Amino acid sequence: MRTFLSLFCFFTLTLAAPVGAQDNTQEQAARKMAAALATDTGANTIMAIILGVEKSVGKSIGPKLALQVAECSELASHPFDPGKFGDGIDYAKIKAVDAIRECELAYDNGGDKIGLVLASLSRAYNKAKKYDRSLSFAREAVAVGYPFGDIIVAQHYHYGDGIKKDKAEQFRWFKKAAEKGVNAGMRTTAKNYTNGNGTAVNYDQAYFWSLQAIKQNGSS
Repeated sequence: MRTFLSLFCFFTLTLAAPVGAQDNTQEQAARKMAAALATDTGANTIMAIILGVEKSVGKSIGPKLALQVAECSELASHPFDPGKFGDGIDYAKIKAVDAIRECELAYDNGGDKIGLVLASLSRAYNKAKKYDRSLSFAREAVAVGYPFGDIIVAQHYHYGDGIKKDKAEQFRWFKKAAEKGVNAGMRTTAKNYTNGNGTAVNYDQAYFWSLQAIKQNGSS
């Protein structure tokens, strides 16, 4: 799906570009996309992506932005992010330059209030070691009410990425995510209570949050 999706996003940009700016490569991409759209399989694939993204973000955002968000999510979203579209990607596999380019494109075209775009941008900039920008986008994700944004802020405090390591703050942010129903937050909060990491050891709370995470996994 990656090649097809990339081609479609490229095609939408080509249509918006001045005629003089279109080179042979863009023309070939447009022709390939036109051919794909002429088939039921190609058209249905695109529509499935658009509808899937709109379901993930919880609102109608239009086809062009939906496809850009899909590409952004594929390149940079966290595998444990419940709001992602697709499978997400392991941190080690993120190609920062590509991810930043595609996610910035979605951001500039109306995705600046979409938590998935903001969280993905945060991960992409983190991979590029631009920690200030990473933390800024993570906080933006929190500000628009995106629960996984709390996880990303917590990780900044845990690893000391662009900010001083702070066990108490990482605990607070992971617990905020847990309280918002994020499974990764529940599991980490349970571990923090078990190990006394950023908080006092509390086995009752460790048990409680472990049980919540297990229950959620069982119901998904």
